[in-house]
Amino acid sequence: MTKILLKLSNIIETLRTPFNHIIRNAFDHGIEMPDIREKKGKSNPAQIKLSAKLEGNNVILTIADDGQGIDIKKVYEKAKMLGLFPQNKEFDQLPREEILGTIFSPGFSTASQVSDLSGRGMGMDIVKAEIEKLRGTIEVKTEIGKGTIFQLKIPMALNIISLLLVKIGSHTVAIPSENVLRVIRLSDHEIQDNQILWEDERISFYNLAQILPYNAPNLSIDMGQPYAGLLLQIGGEKVVMAVDAVVDEKPLVSKSLDDSVAIPPYLGGCTILGSGTVVPIFVPDYFKSLLIQRESKRQLKEIEKETLTVKTDELSIMIIDDSVAVRRTLNRTLTQVGYNVTQCRDGKEAWNTLQSTSEHFDLAICDLEMPGFDGYKVLQLIRASEAWKNLPVIILTSRDNDLHRQKAMDLGANAYLTKPFNPLKIIEKVKDVTLRF
Repeated sequence: MTKILLKLSNIIETLRTPFNHIIRNAFDHGIEMPDIREKKGKSNPAQIKLSAKLEGNNVILTIADDGQGIDIKKVYEKAKMLGLFPQNKEFDQLPREEILGTIFSPGFSTASQVSDLSGRGMGMDIVKAEIEKLRGTIEVKTEIGKGTIFQLKIPMALNIISLLLVKIGSHTVAIPSENVLRVIRLSDHEIQDNQILWEDERISFYNLAQILPYNAPNLSIDMGQPYAGLLLQIGGEKVVMAVDAVVDEKPLVSKSLDDSVAIPPYLGGCTILGSGTVVPIFVPDYFKSLLIQRESKRQLKEIEKETLTVKTDELSIMIIDDSVAVRRTLNRTLTQVGYNVTQCRDGKEAWNTLQSTSEHFDLAICDLEMPGFDGYKVLQLIRASEAWKNLPVIILTSRDNDLHRQKAMDLGANAYLTKPFNPLKIIEKVKDVTLRF
């Protein structure tokens, strides 16, 4: 017991900075002024409660306030303005947990003014970074008018926990038993459109071997029909994860991994079997990012098929941007779909290319702020040119305000997108603009 208390004390000491940020935000964003609390029938003074408990191999730390809660619609609007969500994604189309998760993005703040406590665009990203250093997770629950709860789950460095050993091809991996709600025999259930029907409920279905980002041939993973499904809770959503076999469930020693080597967050440590085999321990709480990556790849393939079906001729696109990184990313994204891409380092090079080439261009994607000719100048020259006046132009810029947007549209831009950009959104917009011309 003394060792456990010592470990708990060390964890709390490490989390001093995250605690400070969360409590500071609770005071500045969450707690109402005394007169407002009185009108709402709330107690004075307000309460911010800190609690800790042991749950399996994890320390659960909770910070709860009885303030006004987080305005999730306000968070959505701010996240959308920062480009964290596609412009065509409406509030009702996004999971509540995904919207709340954006408060941990760098530079995110809904405060309209800077104060001694908040509004400086920093803080919650630091919280998440510090927790992930401990290989932990953080969840947010909030209710308008009632308050907000931050729950931190931190794994202990070494402990004996119950592990479910499963097979992926010829490899054995472990998942903490407390994360597995149920083991399902897949042959007893209908699977359609990446969903499984379980107890009259359709649940998203994935193959664990397919979501793990490992492509090395020596893994020898059998991608055939899996035998068992693990019902997991990931990001507040039930998910069935298919595996090839369930080997055993037993208490084993969990050991942490050396941080001197970069370790993916979903790898929570390892255990060693009696045979000497080292078995990795997966943390389902971190599978959410893997599922999002897989979904993005699937959407990209669908868009690629649709684009190639609609347009049998390859489109030629000119990229005009002074950022090498942006040009490379756009080039990789567009060539994957089958487009021909010409890169120009600035507006002047782009205009000289248009003046001297015999090549036909179907679209230009242009930055606003560039040396030589900026994006506005390029637009003016294109629209005044007899040869290129009908060339569709998409403005892609970090300037996200109505003044720049309106000026670009007045000069003849066909669309206006902001950085950082979503590759899927770029492809959708290219398809939309070129189909209109």
